[in-house]
Amino acid sequence: QMCIRDRFYMIPSFRSDILEAIDPEATTEDSMLFQTQCLFSALSKSVKQYYNPKAFCHAVKDWDNNPINVLEQMDVDEFFNLFLDRLEAALKRTHYKDTIKKHFGGVFANQIIGKDCPHTSTRKEPFLALNLQVKNKRSLQQCLESFVNGEMLQGNNAYFCEKCDKKITALKRTCIKRLPRHLICVLKRFDINYDTMQKFKINDYCEFPMTLNMEAYTEETLARKDREQEELKVDMENTDAGSARKEKVYPKEYYEYKLSGVVIHMGTSEVGHYISLIANRERRGAEDQWLEFNDTHVKYYNSALISIDGFGSQGLRGWGNTKNAYILFYDRVADYDPPNEEDKSPEWTKETVIPKEIDRKIKEENLKYLYTKLLFQGDYFDFVTRLGAVSYTHLT
Repeated sequence: QMCIRDRFYMIPSFRSDILEAIDPEATTEDSMLFQTQCLFSALSKSVKQYYNPKAFCHAVKDWDNNPINVLEQMDVDEFFNLFLDRLEAALKRTHYKDTIKKHFGGVFANQIIGKDCPHTSTRKEPFLALNLQVKNKRSLQQCLESFVNGEMLQGNNAYFCEKCDKKITALKRTCIKRLPRHLICVLKRFDINYDTMQKFKINDYCEFPMTLNMEAYTEETLARKDREQEELKVDMENTDAGSARKEKVYPKEYYEYKLSGVVIHMGTSEVGHYISLIANRERRGAEDQWLEFNDTHVKYYNSALISIDGFGSQGLRGWGNTKNAYILFYDRVADYDPPNEEDKSPEWTKETVIPKEIDRKIKEENLKYLYTKLLFQGDYFDFVTRLGAVSYTHLT
């Protein structure tokens, strides 16, 4: 799944951390961290049109600790989880053990909010991506609203409150306690028909914005809305305790995101093809330049076409009906992290440094490739022909 690796490569600070990480216990050929470094380095410095990921694929082990089978189509979401899990395990022995959490890590708040009592239970859960239901949703905002709506526990399904020692009506929901720097949204387009036990793809139309405000889906905003609703039901005299509660307050740039990547899937649940659309974020101060990564080919991409290629079915038939966005990548617009968090490092301020041994190998391969390329160019043949003619004239 090169489309995922291409996307991670295009995050400068993440790329820099990976290239500088040193795992003293790993053997080079079988090390996923080393092979990821080779891949990122080749994408940075190689003059070839593409990089052969054979060694990388051998280094990536599946959940049974066997090399992944490149002849089998793996769901890109499954590979995403596998890749980050294996990479995080390799990074634990380096100084960059928290880089995945630093870049992509957020925190859920799994809440049970009592409606018949004042008690609330909250359990924190780390996440790297939001998995969103896309069926019957017309927009990403509807997907997010459905994600945080939750369900009411009542009647036979009522929640037992240990503090009240009785069953109560309660709202069970999941919302976002801490937003990540890089927000990854997985649109769940693959499902299973349990009557036939067959997988199928959901090609429903679902639009997504170029800019996204996540404030409405956070713990502090939902808590504020809950309090405002309660204050409408009772007299203000009885809401002093509720009004005294203060939610965290973040500046507006904490919630603002900009679309930076889209993984497009074309095909069915059994067979298909992925391409990756990526905004080049290293062109600072300039308008976003989008690129299309399609296996061995990379070309400029017109971002105006994202709605056509990514939003999904609008009555089209045939192959075009199955082309839609599967994973969305959003970056926080400003380099802001919440105060009093574990990591306060800046987004990216340094130049990428490639490991010396890998850099030397790439330079050797570049020279070999350029020599071979020049041998078969027309200018070289013309030069040899003219040189032969001059030599013949001189000899005669």
